[in-house]
Amino acid sequence: MKIVLITGSSSGIGKATALFLAQNRFVVYAGSRTPEQIEIEHENLHPIKLDLTNLEQLDSSIKKIYKKHNQIDIVINNAGYGLISAVEDATEEQMKNQFDINIFSIFRVCKIVIPMMKERRSGLIINMSSYLGEIALPLMSYYSASKFAVEGLTEALRYELKGQGIRVYSVLPWFIKTDFAKDDLVSNKIDRVSISSKVIAKVESGSSPSIVAEAILELINNPQSKSKIYVGQSENKILSMKSELEYDDFLNIVFTDTTEQWKSLFYNISDSRYQTSTILKNSNESIERVDISNGIVSFDISLKNHRAKNMDIAYMDKMVAIVIIEKGTVIIVDNECNRETVLVKNRVHLIVSSKQNSSITVDKANESKIFLLLISDFILKRYLSNRENEPIDFLYQKIQHSPYINRLNTQPIDALTLYLLKRIKDTYISEMMQSISGEHRTVELMLHRFSLLDIVDKSMDRDSLAIAIKAKEYLLENFISPPKVEHLAHLCSSNKTKLNIVFKKVYKMTIANYVKKLRLENANILLREESLTIGEVAKKVGYQHQGNFTKLFFEMYGVYPKELK
Repeated sequence: MKIVLITGSSSGIGKATALFLAQNRFVVYAGSRTPEQIEIEHENLHPIKLDLTNLEQLDSSIKKIYKKHNQIDIVINNAGYGLISAVEDATEEQMKNQFDINIFSIFRVCKIVIPMMKERRSGLIINMSSYLGEIALPLMSYYSASKFAVEGLTEALRYELKGQGIRVYSVLPWFIKTDFAKDDLVSNKIDRVSISSKVIAKVESGSSPSIVAEAILELINNPQSKSKIYVGQSENKILSMKSELEYDDFLNIVFTDTTEQWKSLFYNISDSRYQTSTILKNSNESIERVDISNGIVSFDISLKNHRAKNMDIAYMDKMVAIVIIEKGTVIIVDNECNRETVLVKNRVHLIVSSKQNSSITVDKANESKIFLLLISDFILKRYLSNRENEPIDFLYQKIQHSPYINRLNTQPIDALTLYLLKRIKDTYISEMMQSISGEHRTVELMLHRFSLLDIVDKSMDRDSLAIAIKAKEYLLENFISPPKVEHLAHLCSSNKTKLNIVFKKVYKMTIANYVKKLRLENANILLREESLTIGEVAKKVGYQHQGNFTKLFFEMYGVYPKELK
């Protein structure tokens, strides 16, 4: 039988682990300053006095175990506690005690047991760390610093002992229901009504220590375990939120009182970077969810001969949604402002939102065919240019300042959108590089749809802005045979030079390029019509030569018109 030494075994994770391993045929020495408090009777469990701050007593107790069994197979450095205090409020004694127990005790134990394990060329060291060894929370500076140190020690030790038969791991629990935050461990200068009370509440409502004990047993039995074992929450979810969200938003989510409000459409991927889930599947109905990455999610909805389908959602995601409705109607009621938004068929709707408390209805229809692409604000943040009139920057700012669901744009479905949509769906069945392919094809669709936003530079004076807007209105009506610039300027009560300057300033392109853009966008819509040839589409938008039209179309969209037919 294997011999296990556990520190900090009088309560919480240590006590639960000691009993669980004893029940699983390990001989367990449960160390504590007060072993009499370990009121557990089991033939394999032996309470032992360990004073982790007294090297002489510690050395003597551990060597007695080794002498009796001629082995110590597993050491679990579990002892620790949390000091909740602002940096300036902690006393010198509190500060030293935090590090003495949480980190220096691990050094002391390792100094004693490593020579024993080296002699036998066998052993396992498990250091109890915490999620707060990788992220930090306010008023937890001393605790987090000590756990960051545990991570540093564990990593260095793993390299030092490599090839000597000794495995080294760290276990990082999320909030676990323990005596971690007893009253006497909280700095008396802290206002417990504030963040400190939220930390204590998270601990008191945390997971059972038994889940950590189970994770430790699994780690012991699996030599191929990862070097860090996260327990209590998906590490991908927590660490991704920390890295991607603004810190205030991250804290709001961490300290949210109810489990339901933790719900997010994102951060759902763990081991796989691409995940497909079937929500509904029968002869008439299909709903597929695809997590392309931790910030990009799609829903592919296909319904036939169906009644109205309702769904209430409550999320705290900042996102932009591209909603492509080929058939059917979607009605969104925002419960925050009691506002209804109707999304109709044959249109692409661009929506932003920083909070979702809504009722969504897919209206009764013979057939509904809907595709939703949801993109988190932290995905957009990667591509910010710090130019407010860039589409990505424009959308990012809209998300931050849109407490309600806000439709920014609605336009007809064009051929390129359907082409790019098919490419995204083709990723579903691909077996190679799904995540990178899915994200790349998603970005292609984002680029196309975001480029259709009509963003106006409003830094111009009112008169100049009015001239540019009036010119645009004429061009929208007459882009097939546009007026000459001189005539357009006259229609706008301006002159040619001023019109050229203000138009380029407001719309970031020349009048000629704007006309070309309108023609090609309209051609992109017409290409959906099977009855029209490419030559006919070209003539309908003002190009007499199909070859010239094809060249211009490719330059703008990166695909040839024939690929969209």
